[in-house]
Amino acid sequence: TIAAQPNPGADSTTRLRQKIIVLAVLPVVAAVLAIAALVALQSRELARLEAVLLEESMLAAKRTELRHYVQIAQTSIEHIYEGGRDDALAREEVKRILSTMSFGDDGYFFAYDRSGTNLVHPREPDLIGQNLWEVRDPQGVAVIQRLIGIARDGGGFLRYIWNKPSTGQPADKLSYVVNLERWGWMYGTGIYLDDVAAGTQK
Repeated sequence: TIAAQPNPGADSTTRLRQKIIVLAVLPVVAAVLAIAALVALQSRELARLEAVLLEESMLAAKRTELRHYVQIAQTSIEHIYEGGRDDALAREEVKRILSTMSFGDDGYFFAYDRSGTNLVHPREPDLIGQNLWEVRDPQGVAVIQRLIGIARDGGGFLRYIWNKPSTGQPADKLSYVVNLERWGWMYGTGIYLDDVAAGTQK
């Protein structure tokens, strides 16, 4: 019996075929991985941009809502303030009106004099009469100072952290304030932004 002899040429051909296959497949695999990574990066960037656009859209709606509330308050007190009355009874009546205006569980009006003393705060009546000029939120924003400054400059918005009445916990808030120049008052209202944060995260 004659034993079969190995064929070096066949082994060499097989190895060459395997190398060719590997060399042909590797670029395809690399290309697929690169495309997958690029798609993942673009998807994350798209999600980030969508979140930014959604947040800005929701904040724009909140700003419009706040302006509307303050316009209602202005209409409610203008017969007193625009009538030129400056007596203590007139001021107490305006405080009363602002104190009774509310919306939702956490919507209320507040008022401060130029020194930072609270005049109206229906959700936290213990603050009335206290000077909050130096109060800063957890991010270091001098809240009352900034609100008074914005009101003096013609009115506008401020975003800051403040205790939410329904939970007692600090929460992101957007406020809109205006000035009662003759009386030296700043007053306005605000909206807590929990739903904005939830919407953008989703």
